Amino acid sequence: MSLAGGQFIGQYRVLRNLVAGQNSLVWEAMDPSGNRRAIKTLLADKHGDREQIAFMKHEFSIGKNLEHPNIIRMYELLDYKGSPALVMELFDGPNLKTTLITKGAAALAPALSKIILQAAEALSYFHKQGWIHRDIKPENFLTDDQANLRMIDLALGEKKKIGFAKWFAGKSKIQGTRSYMSPEQIRGLVLDFQADIYSMGCMFFQLGSGILPFTASNPGEVLQRHLTAPIPSLIAQESNITPEFSALVSKMMAKKPEQRPESMAHVVSELKKIPVFKVPPK
Repeated sequence: MSLAGGQFIGQYRVLRNLVAGQNSLVWEAMDPSGNRRAIKTLLADKHGDREQIAFMKHEFSIGKNLEHPNIIRMYELLDYKGSPALVMELFDGPNLKTTLITKGAAALAPALSKIILQAAEALSYFHKQGWIHRDIKPENFLTDDQANLRMIDLALGEKKKIGFAKWFAGKSKIQGTRSYMSPEQIRGLVLDFQADIYSMGCMFFQLGSGILPFTASNPGEVLQRHLTAPIPSLIAQESNITPEFSALVSKMMAKKPEQRPESMAHVVSELKKIPVFKVPPK
């Protein structure tokens, strides 16, 4: 789909391109009442890609029912010339990965407590609706200049399996992002909310230190380190981190799901009680 300013997607007038991703584009657009929205469309060479079309439809099926201040709002799914177009809340801010790359973890430090609490609250709400995100990573959280946050990209979301569905589900398709995948996700096991808790622990580690918890010379070795390598210490990487926050991150990254916090609601509760930094960054 090739668009320029002034063209229309349904009733929405396209203003400009915001983001170009691997499979999609995000546009800023305006409805007839002057409300600005973000619209995600597939890249031109992905129009006939059934998997990507299914992902976008699935993302909308999840997002249309969610109402949380830290999760991007989704309004409607349009059919635009045979390709889906997802109309969403317009949120003006880069993702956390972009900020880490362009400015470093030090730029996030003054607002890190606010950022991580919002991320945890968003995921806690998502879990309470019965969904597992399966792709928690800095790239899937946007922040603005006031450190307000939105969780995005729900395309890999999966309903938690319960009862007989859990026991007869069989192997899961291995999807996610290697640097943040839980051991059980790597093994293709049936996932629970604890898989997201592990991934968010990896994200918290990176946000606090500026580096990934596990790195290696090839992708396979990264996955192996998630499975078998000792949990790295956040406080050893950043001495201004409090022992309490470092311990929480380590617990979130436990190899066995049952050794992690019992829920994201528990993580939220802990974050409200403990400081992230010994000396608040300025």
